[in-house]
Amino acid sequence: MSIGPDDLWGFLPDLVHHQDEPIADPVCVPLHFVARLAKQHGVTVVHVGEGADELLAGYPTYVQALAMEQGPWRRFRQLPGPLRRAAAAAGGSVLGRRPGYELHREALRRGAQDDGRLWWGGAVAFYEQGLDRVTTTALAPAPDGEAPRDVVAAIAADADRHGARDELDRLIYQDLRLRLPELLLMRVDKLTMANAVEARVPFLDHELVELAMAIPAGEKVRDGVGKHVLKRAVADLLPHDLLWRPKQGFGTPVSEWFRGPLGDELETTLERSAINELGVLDRGAVADLLASHRSGRAERSFQLWNVLNLSAWFDHWIAEREPVAA
Repeated sequence: MSIGPDDLWGFLPDLVHHQDEPIADPVCVPLHFVARLAKQHGVTVVHVGEGADELLAGYPTYVQALAMEQGPWRRFRQLPGPLRRAAAAAGGSVLGRRPGYELHREALRRGAQDDGRLWWGGAVAFYEQGLDRVTTTALAPAPDGEAPRDVVAAIAADADRHGARDELDRLIYQDLRLRLPELLLMRVDKLTMANAVEARVPFLDHELVELAMAIPAGEKVRDGVGKHVLKRAVADLLPHDLLWRPKQGFGTPVSEWFRGPLGDELETTLERSAINELGVLDRGAVADLLASHRSGRAERSFQLWNVLNLSAWFDHWIAEREPVAA
């Protein structure tokens, strides 16, 4: 099966309907087509691997975050508070809005905060500064509301109360509380059930979860390779090249398509969306996101996909307007 840009764009109205809420993960597109293909071949129940990468540290981002936390992040956090804040201000000024350095700037800013946390989760489209740029004061949280970093800090504190031994436990706990239930499990459930297929998650059996959370970090991440214990456990069942190759996500080339065949459609949809009538999005900042991505100056496809899903969701469920893509 080959999925092209026309397939994605033609499916977008149905995707928005089946998601119920703006989940905004490009994986939902190939997930739908795979589920439909399974149903066409008489399959009604499938096993999926959700939870394995969280419980056994299979994401490369976990390995990278651990390396940063144990090295430059830890050394930076050991500096006196005033020096950290001065370094963050200077570094942020130098980096400015240079494309590709958002994460570095964000790490400096968080490191300067007394309660700053390095890890916010594996599916963050907009950090606080980026979100401030694309939204207006109309979307500002209530004075007594929680900021994103407050949520992160509270979950990290919960992890410690429940016996987190190290930073890897905290990373995993964060994603078990946020990304897994709020994104991964919802997307697989909604898109498989939309095709009358039931997906079951054997890695999330509660006894297996308890076992996996008890496994030391050194068994999960070894020599810079995540999910190491699982790879060793099935080494006699799978080919070596398949087992030890770098992790490959189930992705969609929206980056390429937004720069090419879908660029004009995306621009028109964002411009005409009824969500603009609320005044919560800075239309100029959103246009800048699209322009910087289409020109190749920066990679903004994930942010654009999020804004597109939010806009299309609002048009369908709130404004009850037919999307431009239909």
